[in-house]
Amino acid sequence: MRHNVKHSGLRKTRSKYKALRRNLITSLFKHDAIKTTQKRAAILAPLAQKVITIALTKEPREAIRQINNFVTEKEVAKKIMGEIKEKYKGQKSGFVSTYKLGFRSGDGASEVLIKLN
Repeated sequence: MRHNVKHSGLRKTRSKYKALRRNLITSLFKHDAIKTTQKRAAILAPLAQKVITIALTKEPREAIRQINNFVTEKEVAKKIMGEIKEKYKGQKSGFVSTYKLGFRSGDGASEVLIKLN
């Protein structure tokens, strides 16, 4: 038995799950809002909070190194350290919000709009 093993619920291997998270977080910061399923948004929201908190609290050199573990494009990492860091300078939390959009017509999955506040 596999006690205390947490699963994402996305039915992917570890490497595909990690790639999916990195691509979602990169798209969110690149476009400021994305439309995705509710399960993926539930995985993405705390991760986005963590990335912004790293940018706000860590020393710039250390922050860039840690942000590059989450983001796939260097331009997006520069955007996080530049304009997104300035945007949320005084805030402690509440960087990301999700809005339910309804159900997808093809497979009936619940869709969500996740965006930076």
